[in-house]
Amino acid sequence: MKKRNSLLILFSILFTLFLASNVESITSCTINFPVAMQTNDDSLIINSSAEWAGIGNVTNVTYWRDTTIIGTNSTTNGTRTTTTTGDYTHGFDLSGLSQGAYAIRAECRNNTLTSYITEASSLNSSAVTLVIDRTPPSCSISILTTEIEPLGFFEIDCSRTTDTNTINNSARNSFIKNAYGTKVSKTSTSGINSYDGSDTEVEGSYTASCNATDNAGNTGSCKTEEFEVRAEDGVVTPAEKIAKSKQFVTPKKSYLTVSLIIVGILLVIVIILVAIYFSKKRR
Repeated sequence: MKKRNSLLILFSILFTLFLASNVESITSCTINFPVAMQTNDDSLIINSSAEWAGIGNVTNVTYWRDTTIIGTNSTTNGTRTTTTTGDYTHGFDLSGLSQGAYAIRAECRNNTLTSYITEASSLNSSAVTLVIDRTPPSCSISILTTEIEPLGFFEIDCSRTTDTNTINNSARNSFIKNAYGTKVSKTSTSGINSYDGSDTEVEGSYTASCNATDNAGNTGSCKTEEFEVRAEDGVVTPAEKIAKSKQFVTPKKSYLTVSLIIVGILLVIVIILVAIYFSKKRR
């Protein structure tokens, strides 16, 4: 019996050594995408790569969200790009997750997964941060004045707030629209946009507004403000100049017509007088 037990122990040792000789160490485990991500989408594609010493081993890449497994991709030597490198891609649904930041990690191994980060033949990637944000940023608008002269200077200051999940560092868009529906839009990273010249040429009521977009792609719109473009007494607006120029052309044509009529009448009178004169002379 003792001899049989000794043989079993020896056989187990040899078998273990045989397996160990075929388990090559993982030399690299990296998440390629996302490196850092802020999103409002409901899906995510994770891509990673693993490298190992030697060939012919089964390498499992398991993805973790904090301490929860979100997917395992197992393939012999991966999708080979070199003799010792495998690429792995996994998609997972984000729709059931709450907003917030999550640590995404890849665990690369070359044997069967049994537990989290306990086997000597596994290597873990550095964690990347995934931020899920579905809330539009809030913003506020302030205007320089509520009334300007035609062609005058008008300024919009669009302020935004940073929400709890993302930093809103993208550009802010503002626009003004006149009573005829003509819209002029401008963009700046500071949030301050100015308008003048042809932007404010037409008299009447205008609306002004702006919006802000965060890094996750959510857009929040500010309330709309109103302002007036009005000319002061004695100020000739571009529209008035056009009207006056038309009025200036019209009288010229009228004077010419009247003059021709008068000349025609005088000519008729002269002809009549000449005819009367010759008729009397014949008598």
